Amino acid sequence: MHNMNPNYDPLLRETDRDAYFRKASMALAKAALDATPGSNVLRKRSLMGDNRTRVEFGTIETHLGTVVVSHDRGADVVTIHGIIAPLADIKRDLRMAIVATSASFAQATNDELQAGAKAAIAAVIDAVLREHAWLQSKVREAVQNQRFTNV
Repeated sequence: MHNMNPNYDPLLRETDRDAYFRKASMALAKAALDATPGSNVLRKRSLMGDNRTRVEFGTIETHLGTVVVSHDRGADVVTIHGIIAPLADIKRDLRMAIVATSASFAQATNDELQAGAKAAIAAVIDAVLREHAWLQSKVREAVQNQRFTNV
C-alpha cells in the first residue's frame, strides 16, 4: 500500500521520523505564535524550550476520575497522575495532539484561552488513556491508591 503523505520516507528509522515530525510540529507552533497579536519574546522562548520546558496543566477530568497532568517538552514525556509516559510510546496522532495542546496552553494570554486549552488537553489525555491499555492500567492503579491513602 502506497503512503499518500508527501513527507513519508520509508527509509527513515522510527526515531528519525519522530524527530522530523516533532521539528515540523514546533515550526508550525512557532509560526502560529508569530501570527498571534501581542505575542512576545518570553512566550516564544517558552514555546521553543529556551525558557521553561515543563507545562503543568493541573487537574483534569477523565473517565478514570480526576488526574494531574503535565508535559515536559524537553524530555518528551507526559506525566499522568505520577505515571511517566514517553511520547514515543503514544500513537503518533495523539502524540501530535499533546504537543499542539501543550503549546496552546503555554501561549494562552488569559484565563479564557487557558480554560479552552485545558479542556482540549483533557479530551486528548482521555483519548490517550482509552487507546493505551498499559497506561490506563497504571493510571487507574495510581488513582485508586490515592483514594485509599487520602481517606
